Amino acid sequence: MESGLAILRERNTGLSKCGKTFGELVDKFMFFGDEVGLQASDTGDVTIVGDRSQVKHEKRNADSRVSVTTFRVGNADGDEGPAIFMPPGARRDPILTDEKEADVSGLFNLGPAALLKLREKSGDVTKITKKEMCAIASRYFSIALEEKNKKELLVAALQAQISARPGVLPACVLDAAAIAAAAVVAATATAAAAADSDSEGED
Repeated sequence: MESGLAILRERNTGLSKCGKTFGELVDKFMFFGDEVGLQASDTGDVTIVGDRSQVKHEKRNADSRVSVTTFRVGNADGDEGPAIFMPPGARRDPILTDEKEADVSGLFNLGPAALLKLREKSGDVTKITKKEMCAIASRYFSIALEEKNKKELLVAALQAQISARPGVLPACVLDAAAIAAAAVVAATATAAAAADSDSEGED
C-alpha cells in the first residue's frame, strides 16, 4: 500500500484547485468498504454456533432464512459514503420503480447547480427550494430527504448535516462550478448540432 501511495505522490505533483498538494488530500482518495450481515429473529435473539471456516451462516426457522447484508463505504479522511442494503431474493421491491430511480438520479445530477445557488445565497438554506435541498443532501451527504415534507423540516435536516460536517460543501464548490460549466458547454453543443441538422434538412 505504501508503495502505491508513493507512486501516486510522484505522479500527482503541483497544487490542486484548492491550493493543496496531493499529499495533503490523499486521505480523501483512499476508500474502504465494510460488509456486515444482519439477521432477524422473532424472539429478539440470534445465536449462531458454526465452523470458523464457514463463509456464511443463516438462521433457519421453518421455511424462513432471513438475512440482510449491508455494505458501508467511506474514505480515510472520515467522510462517509452510501450505506447499501442487500436483502436476499431475486424480486425488486415495488417501491423501487423506474420512475423513483429516475427521480433519485435527477436529484443527484441537480446537486452541483443547487450547491452553487446555495453559495450565491451566502449559505442560507432557507433561500433555496425544497428540491434543491434534497439534491444537496443526496449528492453531498448521501442522505435521502423527502421533498413532500414541510420546508422547515428539510431546512433543519440539511442544516444539521452541514453543521456536523462543515468542510464538505466548501470542498465541493470548485467541482460543482466545473460540472455546471461543462453542462452549459454540452447543452450549447447539442443545440448547435440540432440547428445544423435542421438547416441541412431545409436544404
